[in-house]
Amino acid sequence: MGTNDLFSALILDDHVIVRDACRKLLAAHNITVVWEGENGAEAYHQYLSLKPDFLIIDLSLKEESGMEIIRMILNADSNAKIIVLSMHDEPYLITQSLKLGALSYIHKSSKKDDLLNAIKSIRTGKIYISDNLNYDISLFDNSNRLDDPISNLTSQQIKILKLLIDGQTQSSIAKTLNISKKTVSNHIDKIKNNFDAKSITDLIRLSINFNLPS
Repeated sequence: MGTNDLFSALILDDHVIVRDACRKLLAAHNITVVWEGENGAEAYHQYLSLKPDFLIIDLSLKEESGMEIIRMILNADSNAKIIVLSMHDEPYLITQSLKLGALSYIHKSSKKDDLLNAIKSIRTGKIYISDNLNYDISLFDNSNRLDDPISNLTSQQIKILKLLIDGQTQSSIAKTLNISKKTVSNHIDKIKNNFDAKSITDLIRLSINFNLPS
């Protein structure tokens, strides 16, 4: 990046050490962090007020879903330039982030230059994915938005997913909902397919990145 370039960024991450590292790296390359924090709702309002050139966001936040914040910001500003900085390396999450409208996905174990490379790529209209993620870009088709896996669930499946997240077994879920264990098992299989999850543990890890209806 040229020394005369001057851009702004907003950082949403619940780890202070990550925000500090990003801020120092960006400052060294004439990119000013105009706001940083861990609260998604505040980040959303700050973004609308400050209109930064780039948004750097983690998917796993303490109180909100990073995916939901991405969706909210892009609904308000379709030109938002969003970089996901995450510890998750599941291909499904990368694809979902890109389908929502993020332009880059960087793993937190990546070399620090990856963030700068992401910004350079975005400025030239290209998508950037960390090399160490070994992501197959063919999984992402920019012509079609990926369905929200939550929106495809029935009300019964959402109840079952919430109970799984709460730590209930299939037997206890069957008793809670007054349905057979086989019915619970069939619903779980469908939910797993919706999230492209290989196991219940995988399903829970993926689903916590989305806001479930109350």
